[in-house]
Amino acid sequence: MISASLPRQLPLRSFSIIIVITVFVAFAFPSHLFAAQKAAKKMAAVPPGKPEIFELDPRGVKRGGTNRIKLIGTNLVGLSELKLHNSKITGDLLDDPAVTTNAVWIEIVTPPNLPRGAYELSVKNTNAESSKLNLYVDDLPQAFETLAAKPGKESSVLHLPASFWGTLDPPGDADDIVFEAAGGDSVVFDLAAKSVGSKANAMLTLFDDRGAVLAANHGFDGGDPLLHFRIPARGK
Repeated sequence: MISASLPRQLPLRSFSIIIVITVFVAFAFPSHLFAAQKAAKKMAAVPPGKPEIFELDPRGVKRGGTNRIKLIGTNLVGLSELKLHNSKITGDLLDDPAVTTNAVWIEIVTPPNLPRGAYELSVKNTNAESSKLNLYVDDLPQAFETLAAKPGKESSVLHLPASFWGTLDPPGDADDIVFEAAGGDSVVFDLAAKSVGSKANAMLTLFDDRGAVLAANHGFDGGDPLLHFRIPARGK
């Protein structure tokens, strides 16, 4: 994720119900057999396995709104609960789009005064609870990588301030982020890789609209890159 400010201080990091009625002769089936049959049917209705979530799409949201988020994982059919590990955040599991074993959608509501940061969420079925993943909440608008942002493609213009989420895949990949700025604007780029759990050793390079390198940062002492630059002239 790259957060950029212009100019501002650096942001911190018709279901159907089928009813089957069977009439039994009471003296032929003792009550404990009915209980055993009921328990067996209940267990058969539970999807096997522990649910797991590996990825959130998107991973970041702007606070003070309602957001739909796709959870990607396994054993996601038959979930019984969305667990939000902060009482200020509310949300629910969604039935539309349809749930699959590898994907389920949720709706999250964050208050406008929620502090920026990472907030844990998990899901449960009747067997177990998944491991937790972090949802990142910010006060900046969130932008996300698309095919248009890839090298060789026409890139859309990012309006600052904003946080941009991208994926470096395959290794060595680069994301081009285009923005407009005026001469004298002071722009801060804060690249978050390790701080959001990535193993990427990323770098930042700032080009002008002719492709000339204006500034670059490779990080310091193993940390994520940070770049502060004053724009010399209007351009992209």
